[in-house]
Formats: sequence, C-alpha cells, structure tokens
Amino acid sequence: MKRCHHLFLFLLGIMIFATSCEKDPIREDPGNPDPLPDSAFSNGVFVVNEGNFNWGNATITFINLEDNSVIQDVFKKVNGRSLGEVAEVMKVSGEKAFIVVNNSGRVEVVDVNTMKSVKTISNLPSPRDILFIDSTKAYVSDLYHDIAVLDLSTLSITGSIPVNCWTE
Repeated sequence: MKRCHHLFLFLLGIMIFATSCEKDPIREDPGNPDPLPDSAFSNGVFVVNEGNFNWGNATITFINLEDNSVIQDVFKKVNGRSLGEVAEVMKVSGEKAFIVVNNSGRVEVVDVNTMKSVKTISNLPSPRDILFIDSTKAYVSDLYHDIAVLDLSTLSITGSIPVNCWTE
C-alpha cells in the first residue's frame, strides 16, 4: 500500500511540474513575422544573457524605457540565427555594438539601433572582453591566447599582442 502511495505522489509531482512550465513565444516561433521598426532599440537598455556552456543559448534582451516593454532574444529575432554560446559582454563604439561570444570564438558586430548584423569576426580561440583604444582600434582579450588587435574601420583582426598567460 505504501508503494502505491509513494508512486502516486511521485507521478502527481511530475504532472504538476510539467504543467507549470510556460513556453516563451519568441523561442517557440523563431521565425516571428512581426518586423521591428528601425528605431526599435533607440531608448532602452540591453541585457546580455550569457547562456549555458555548450548549449548555444546566449541571448540579448532589450528593455524599452519608454513603455517598460521587454523584447527577448533580439539578436535572433532580427538576424534569424542564434547568437551562440557564452556571451561575455556587449560594448558600444559609435553606431556599432560588439558582442563577445566566448565559446563560439567570435565577436558579433551589430548596428546598435537595429541589432542587424554588420559582421562576424571569427577565429578567436576564446574571446573574453573588448577594450576600445580610440575610434580606430580595439583590443580583444582571450582566455587561452594572445590579445587580438582589432581595426574598427575594417572590422578585422590586424595583429596580436603576445602574452605569457590568459588575459581576462
């Protein structure tokens, strides 16, 4: 009798847990047909959601300060593809935002007003952060490699600064 009682409670717990989950409509429909206006991201803040290691689920959330609305996963919604995994930081220089995506080994460059992809800078072993030196140059630190020198006018890696250890 006790076994049946424990099995019943176990199954009841699973049913309650399974029915309490709610699906995110943007994740459910990644091809959301509702276009965003060009000025959709002009008055608010971006939140970098790192995601889980090896899950490929990093996202950027936008909080509109005018009406307190929230748009989840704006990079995917605008560009039709996933951001990647382990988004470390997003920093702005001029009209471009640079999203450092560690385990995907890249920096995603987007138009800060529209979140439309401008360029993907790849072949970085494990980028961690970006530091803007001036309007033409930035440094990208790396967990396992030298510091990369980024030309902001061409959005390409032009060299490196050798180091003896990782650079956070």
